[in-house]
Amino acid sequence: TLPLAVPTMICVGDKSISKEIEIELKDQGIFLKKCTYITELKNKISGDEIGVIYVSPLKRSEITSVHRNLRNHRKFKKLPFFAVVPEHFSDRRERELYKSGIRMIFEWPSDKKAFSDLVSRSLFTGLEKVRSTDTDESLKKAVLNRLKGHYGSFVPSIKLDTYNGMVMVRGMVNSLSDRENLRKYLKAIPG
Repeated sequence: TLPLAVPTMICVGDKSISKEIEIELKDQGIFLKKCTYITELKNKISGDEIGVIYVSPLKRSEITSVHRNLRNHRKFKKLPFFAVVPEHFSDRRERELYKSGIRMIFEWPSDKKAFSDLVSRSLFTGLEKVRSTDTDESLKKAVLNRLKGHYGSFVPSIKLDTYNGMVMVRGMVNSLSDRENLRKYLKAIPG
């Protein structure tokens, strides 16, 4: 019999946060290859990875410019990209990351507790591609990705509209407590 492949993600950026991410993902059965520089990232990728995580700050570059160069590279083309950013990152910059194609953003350390569950569940349920010329459309898809990661395959029957970075939510939930929990969850989504 052949050994089963271990799901692997590749991470580039801040070393100390990458180490924390490695520990978080290990609990979910996901192995992490860590790099500090973009050249290392290109050399370490084998083509069997299930995703890429950018950890801000990157050495000598910004996530959007690196992502623009990597997203069309043969080995990276179909992979979902995630970003881990400091809590003081602005909503406008986070929306630009979504617009460039980052499917899910985590503010560190506040999202640390939910990080590994959201990443593993969202990889299992599938992620919407968020890259768009319209910032509001990419934000809408990113919020849907986050909801899929949080709720799994069952997402409350709601409709999202976005306008100038504001997300309007309409739909039905089972109770007032469900509505309040959903409202709190939506308010905490980066961007």
